[in-house]
Amino acid sequence: MAEIFALMVPLEVDELDFLRQKLLREQQSFWTVMRSLLISSIAMPVLALIVFKSLRQPDNTQFIKRTDFPDYYFLLAALLVMLLISIAGYISYQRFLGKLARDCREQLKIIERTTILRKVFMKSNGTCHFYLDSGTRLSIEVLPKDFTFYETGDEINIEYSRNAKEYFGYY
Repeated sequence: MAEIFALMVPLEVDELDFLRQKLLREQQSFWTVMRSLLISSIAMPVLALIVFKSLRQPDNTQFIKRTDFPDYYFLLAALLVMLLISIAGYISYQRFLGKLARDCREQLKIIERTTILRKVFMKSNGTCHFYLDSGTRLSIEVLPKDFTFYETGDEINIEYSRNAKEYFGYY
């Protein structure tokens, strides 16, 4: 792999708007999933408790032995599942949404100079691609006029956000 030449510059207004809209969409999806998981983490043990309580026979003899499943086990199960979901949610937020949020705060992008390793035309969908010598982007889709203009070994610049590595374009 060749030496990486990169430059950090401020985001343009449309790029920042794109990142903010993506962050908003992703946060809405994230909180919808987290809300559903947390509600189900409470609902499942409560439903299981109701089912186990209803298995008792009317003459007050129990179908399941009292020592097998004390009532507080269901509460502990609900708390444990909520804790695990919360930890997984925090890690997921930090790995994905946190990077987008940092990009929106910092408002910086990276312009990286990279070399075209291979040019590929995809007959199946009629698109043109460059394979690059970059650690961030292995390939990019390009315009047909750029596909004919640039040759293998030429250098181009690609732009992407600093933390989330959201691709903005090339020139």
